[in-house]
Amino acid sequence: MRPLSPSAPWKGPVVAGLGFLTVWALWPLIWLGLSFGSLRTQETDAAPLLWAAPGAFLSGLVRVSGAPHQIDGRYLLRSEDNLDRKLRSAGWTFVDQMGASRFYHQSEARLTTTCRQFSRYFSVCNAVTKD
Repeated sequence: MRPLSPSAPWKGPVVAGLGFLTVWALWPLIWLGLSFGSLRTQETDAAPLLWAAPGAFLSGLVRVSGAPHQIDGRYLLRSEDNLDRKLRSAGWTFVDQMGASRFYHQSEARLTTTCRQFSRYFSVCNAVTKD
């Protein structure tokens, strides 16, 4: 029988380094899975929301859909305060809140936002204007 030879001293750090790089490279996918796991069951069109998640995480608010140059649309946000600031800067004035719906006005136009929180970090809001 042949005696066991000692392992090469460089194998341990290489294996540890590869393990670290694997976890580091997969962390964004792990984060998306943990943060957006329930999104697929709650939203009909989850792909654009997943795509917008890093931007919403960094900036606080991302518009996911809607006509350009209009406030109507679907938003992914970290806090409703971000949406309030955006609407105030666009000239909308807060009127009232009933449950998850918030109402705004701008001259004769009315805006209703309805938000649903699907994780502890993110909410999805739909904004609809009525003249």
